[in-house]
Amino acid sequence: MALGEGVHGVSNALLDTPWPKTVGLKADVAAAVASAGSADGLVDALLQALADERMAPDDQLPDTGVGLARERLLSPRFVRMSAPGSGEAVYGTRCSTVLVTEALPGGARRTQVVERSVDARGRWLDPVRVLLP
Repeated sequence: MALGEGVHGVSNALLDTPWPKTVGLKADVAAAVASAGSADGLVDALLQALADERMAPDDQLPDTGVGLARERLLSPRFVRMSAPGSGEAVYGTRCSTVLVTEALPGGARRTQVVERSVDARGRWLDPVRVLLP
């Protein structure tokens, strides 16, 4: 399937399913692309958008069959569930990856892939950056 112009999003549903995290992230991606002064600035803005841990309001949550309490926990873009009383992560987002291709003078392009991960206790690790030819 070919995608049309614009910003598209996918979570654990079909492309462009209007879940709150997908709708919000698409808006943040569009704003970041429109205002980025550099490829590195765009990468930073996108990683920040993917790290959003705010839960969606109950009236905006989908009903995927897991119950309201779990829908709440799964509603942030960056999911972080801990075992009660331990702080130990038991489920959640382990990494966020951004791929940005920028046009360079003379028609050349440069693509960078940046991945930011968290360890098993939910602490951010340093991002890994790879420049592709």
